[in-house]
Amino acid sequence: MKHAAALCRLRIVAFSDRRNLFSATMYLYQTDKLYFQQTSKSIIMTHKTSLPFVFNKLTDARKIKNYLLPCFLLPFLILFCSILVNAQSTQECYDLPDEEPPVYPAPMTLCQNYGGLPANVTLNGNTNSQSQGTTGFSNIVVHINGEFTVNSHFSFTNCIVKMEPGSKIKSVNGQTLTISGSYLFACNNMWAGIEVGTNCLLTMSSSFVEDAQFAIFPALDSYIELEGNTFNRNWVGLRAIAKFKVQSFRANTFKHSGTNLNVPYPGQVPAPQGSKSFAGMWLENAGTLTLNPTTIGQVNLFT
Repeated sequence: MKHAAALCRLRIVAFSDRRNLFSATMYLYQTDKLYFQQTSKSIIMTHKTSLPFVFNKLTDARKIKNYLLPCFLLPFLILFCSILVNAQSTQECYDLPDEEPPVYPAPMTLCQNYGGLPANVTLNGNTNSQSQGTTGFSNIVVHINGEFTVNSHFSFTNCIVKMEPGSKIKSVNGQTLTISGSYLFACNNMWAGIEVGTNCLLTMSSSFVEDAQFAIFPALDSYIELEGNTFNRNWVGLRAIAKFKVQSFRANTFKHSGTNLNVPYPGQVPAPQGSKSFAGMWLENAGTLTLNPTTIGQVNLFT
């Protein structure tokens, strides 16, 4: 077939096993020529360059001529439409007033959410778990003002635990402390944190800890299991200065969001420098630890 000048190109590629169906693709074109080549099973139209895709349709070889007229008319139609769109856009455009970006409130802290709740149990001074006459607290509000020593297996389950300035929870004598689904926090001043004694086990899951100097402080040869907890607004989430053993450590989040840290409690050493968390974890002489699993959804996050 002879070549012919065209404003668009039409490329037809045959599928010999589909009853002479052809994939036809129309393209905008400017000044190129179309070259036709016919074989027993296909017609191929080629050219020198490729321009943006406009139209795609299945047809057979006998109907190719039906697409040549739209091919010539299409650029004029597009030009006409673009003039209309440009005119309409010009009429409707106007300057928008400058707007200040939205200011979102800081996330509520545990103290803001739960600090005003009345206590079901108040532990003042130096108290211990054996003297409570129970193996744990469940679904209550607990205020701790002083040092609560875990000298027997003890648990906090679905509890709200408000800690007064400088207060701490400390396990001794190889005892196990279990905390699940609970909130531990302080208001105004920081609290000391949870100390895990030698040969003691801390099991904590699905709990939130805020406002502590050292949220978790494992001693030499202590054991910890931490799963699905959130440590927020603590000066340090996990602090260790000696080797300890990790039985499970997954899906925990260490972060600082919301307002600034609480002010230090009287005599706090070291005192925080600045108003944000210092570190999610601060480990010294802790030995070799495997702390981040590779399973999706189980990794620990530090944000």
